[in-house]
Amino acid sequence: KKKKKKGGGGGGDKPADEKISAKGKLIAERMRLQREAEEKRLAEEEAERKRIEEIERKEKEEADRIQAEKDRKKQKQKEKIERQKKEGTYMTKKQKQQAALAQQRLEAMKAAGMDVPSGGGKKPVYGKKGSSVEDKDEAEEARKKAQAEAKKRAEEEAKKLAEEKRLEEERLAEEALKKAEEEDDAKDDWEDSDSGDEWDADSDASGPKLDALEK
Repeated sequence: KKKKKKGGGGGGDKPADEKISAKGKLIAERMRLQREAEEKRLAEEEAERKRIEEIERKEKEEADRIQAEKDRKKQKQKEKIERQKKEGTYMTKKQKQQAALAQQRLEAMKAAGMDVPSGGGKKPVYGKKGSSVEDKDEAEEARKKAQAEAKKRAEEEAKKLAEEKRLEEERLAEEALKKAEEEDDAKDDWEDSDSGDEWDADSDASGPKLDALEK
C-alpha cells in the first residue's frame, strides 16, 4: 500500500490562518474605537462636571458676598440705633411719620403767613453714655412729652387755620350772593325802564291815527 504524503499538496492551511488573522484585526479595531469613544465620553463628562462646579463656586461666592453686605448693613443699622437710644434721639417708624406730619403742618402754616414759634436753641440730649436706667426713663418721658406738645401745638394751629379758611369762604360766598342780588335788581330796573319807553312810543304813534278818525 502506498503511504499518503503529509501536507496535502504543500501549505493547504495557510488561507485559514490568514482568515483568522483578518478577523482578529477587525475585532481589535472595533475594540479600539469603542475604547476611544468611551474615553471621549468620560473626558466630556469630566469637563462638564468641572464647568458646573465652577459655576456653582462663583454663585456661592456671590451669594456669600451679598449676605456679608446685608449683615454689614444690618450691624451698622443696629449700632446706629443703639447710639441714638443712648443719645435720646431714636424714633420709631411711627414716631418719624408723626414728626414728618407735624413738620408739614408747620410748613403749611408758614406758607399761610401765620406766626409759627421756632424751636430755637440746640436740640436737647436726653441721655448720655453711662447714664443710669432712671435717667434714661426720664429722658424718654421728656422726649415723648416734647413730641406730644409739638403735635398738640401743630394740631391747634391747623384747626385755627382751617377755621380762618372757613370764615374766608363764607365771606366770599356772602359777597358773591350780594353781588348776584344787586345784578338782579339792576336787571329788573332796566327791564322796567324799557317797558315804560315802549308804552310811551306806542301812545305817540296812535295819536295821529285817532285824530284822523275823528275828522
